[in-house]
Amino acid sequence: DGERVELMVRGHRIDSPLVFPLSHEMTFQDLLHRNGIPVPRVYGWLDELPAYVMDRVPGRPDFADSTTAERDAVMAEYMRTLARIHALNVDEFEAAGITRAATPSTPGSVGGAQQHMGKHVERLSTDGALLDCL
Repeated sequence: DGERVELMVRGHRIDSPLVFPLSHEMTFQDLLHRNGIPVPRVYGWLDELPAYVMDRVPGRPDFADSTTAERDAVMAEYMRTLARIHALNVDEFEAAGITRAATPSTPGSVGGAQQHMGKHVERLSTDGALLDCL
């Protein structure tokens, strides 16, 4: 239709290991988008790289130039979106090959999240800090 679309090619990261294969990440992101979650649309997989193509989303990875009110608004929207993700039917994701916990009471056991969070909780308690979300 002649509309210009900015895209991004997402390949393997070299600065940190992936918990899941890149194709798993692509499938998960695609399903989130198809379920109305505001994530970049996935266009497909490139065997040659390997990588996948998705919409490019403008923005920055931090709050450096944001006011407290702007940061709070972004975080509130993030929490609303996270709640929407947790309300999705997991059967569709499982049918597509997305890994899930063995039981609903053990979601932290998937993808090494338990070990990852354990390090942060240990660091927080060592620093004497406490987060409301923990």
